[in-house]
Amino acid sequence: MDKKKRVPSKWQCPPRGRLKVNIDGSFHGESGNGGVGVVIRDENGEPRAALARPLPYVLSAVCAEVEALRAGLLVTIHQGWEEIEFETDCVALRGRERISQN
Repeated sequence: MDKKKRVPSKWQCPPRGRLKVNIDGSFHGESGNGGVGVVIRDENGEPRAALARPLPYVLSAVCAEVEALRAGLLVTIHQGWEEIEFETDCVALRGRERISQN
């Protein structure tokens, strides 16, 4: 099976006044288990919050990514952060990465 090679990319800080929420989900097809990870950084790249948690029952990799997005949203809501942008490697979620409230 041919796999496409990933092009390495360098993480970039969000614009001034914003936070960047990096999310990732994982999925193990045989067991149906997965997990989520979230890291939130400020304009200087300093971490503001992070979390990782298991997901005992996941239907797919995309479901795990959506749960990671949900977890990131909940952290930002609970903290009262409004100027945020999301970053993910999940192609199915692309185009929904940048979310800001005015």
